[in-house]
Amino acid sequence: MEQHFNHQRKLSKYRNPLLIMHTENDGLIDITHAERNHKWAGSAQKRLLRFPVGNHNTILGMNLKEYLAAVGDFVDAI
Repeated sequence: MEQHFNHQRKLSKYRNPLLIMHTENDGLIDITHAERNHKWAGSAQKRLLRFPVGNHNTILGMNLKEYLAAVGDFVDAI
C-alpha cells in the first residue's frame, strides 16, 4: 500500500509547474495536507493558494473570481 500512497516520494520527483488550491476551512481534508504537498513538490514553479472562505465542496463557488484568475494565470504561464 505504501507504494501507492507515498505522496512525498512521488511529489519530490515532480518537476512540472504545480498549482495547489485549498480552503483554510476544509473540514474533509485539512490544509496541512496542501502545505505538506507544496513543501514536498520538486517543482521550481509551484504555488499554494489558500482561500480564507469556503470549504471542500464550496471552494469554487465562494471564491469564483480568484479561483478562475489563478487557474487562468497558471495556464498562461505554462
